[in-house]
Amino acid sequence: MGSRYNDQFRIGNVGNAYDHDIGNDPLQEASKSFLTNDKIKLVEKLAAGVAHEIRNPLTSIKGFVQLLNMGLSKPEYYSMIYSEINKVDEIVNKLIRLAETQSVNFRLNDIGLILERTIMRMNDLALLKGIKIILSLEGDLFSICCDEVQLQQVFENIIKNAIEASACNKKMYITCKTNESHVHIMIKDQGIGITDERIVHLFEPFYCTKESGTGFGLMISHKIIKEHNGTIQVKSELEIGTTVDIYLPLLNS
Repeated sequence: MGSRYNDQFRIGNVGNAYDHDIGNDPLQEASKSFLTNDKIKLVEKLAAGVAHEIRNPLTSIKGFVQLLNMGLSKPEYYSMIYSEINKVDEIVNKLIRLAETQSVNFRLNDIGLILERTIMRMNDLALLKGIKIILSLEGDLFSICCDEVQLQQVFENIIKNAIEASACNKKMYITCKTNESHVHIMIKDQGIGITDERIVHLFEPFYCTKESGTGFGLMISHKIIKEHNGTIQVKSELEIGTTVDIYLPLLNS
């Protein structure tokens, strides 16, 4: 990214002269400024999202408290206040998990076994909607160096999203196969699908296609896959379904 930006910077400034002091390279300074501005924009977007997400439950809490102060007390008011406080608490906890440096336990793991364990954990949720999860392991060797807990979190996030996006009595296909350098995990649902305009924003904070979601699940999943030197891609067709492709480097690569 830095190299490509420097090339563009050079092309855009052919013929211009710079006062070049030793240790003060204008290209490096421009690159630093570019990265700083990019981070500032991200922080601004994150701050706006936090304010928006927290303001909604706080407004509800304020309204119920005003009713209680007016002597209009009903049992459901207390449960609603408690529910809204839980929403704020959930957002704060997800922000903490996103910001903190977690201890990562990289070790040799079988990605097929991680998928099997994850599906076992998610089966009850799938059965509530009559969704059948079909796992296909194409091959024998799926050894990768990874953090099992973190990858299980990624798979749970994606499978949960797929279940919630699917109608009852549908199927979900999970395939795991390898090539020369990577293991490829494909999770395909028969859900409502996502528009192209929404797909490009899926990994942004507070962007969520679910009414009650915060958008942190996919953002954290993207962060974990990136830390594993992998990639995650989403393809979708309306009324047909969504496919999530994850590529992780094999141990010998």
